[in-house]
Amino acid sequence: MKFSFGLIASAFFAVQAAALPSSAEVAKNLSRDAAICPTFNFVPALFSAYNPNLTDHYYATSELEMLKIWVKRGYTPILVNARIFEEQKISTVPLFRLYNKSIQDHFYTINEAERQEKKQQGYKDSGVVGYVYASPICGSTPWYRMYNSKLQDHYYTPDLNQRNDALARGYVDQAIAGYVYMP
Repeated sequence: MKFSFGLIASAFFAVQAAALPSSAEVAKNLSRDAAICPTFNFVPALFSAYNPNLTDHYYATSELEMLKIWVKRGYTPILVNARIFEEQKISTVPLFRLYNKSIQDHFYTINEAERQEKKQQGYKDSGVVGYVYASPICGSTPWYRMYNSKLQDHYYTPDLNQRNDALARGYVDQAIAGYVYMP
């Protein structure tokens, strides 16, 4: 009995040791991650604003742009929604903003096909807001996109509690619009 237990235990530990990565593999992964996820001292804020008369959410990295929309268009500042890059970094992709004036809705996407589809639906391209990750890397978190068809409003947040609150208020999950850093 002792012999068979010892044999089984030895086989178990041999399999476990074989499953562990070698020190060379660990070093390779660390250097790959360092190349993909460079150290950043500061990731700029993505500000959010809301216009209750238009039932429209608006997001921008530029404080001047936000000031203009707050003053000239009647939007109310909400908070720093997330943190995204103003310039393209390794592994990031452009976050496009589109606007449909007839339904008063801003739409944000990293997907070029989706961008073209929205243009066919009457949205005008407003350019690149900033740069985000297309997949969950470098400590990023999902930036949830929801839509309320009654309000014709898209809403975005990286905060799971805010997402759940929006879902309770009639918004429906559409997608993960990209991966961002928490405020």
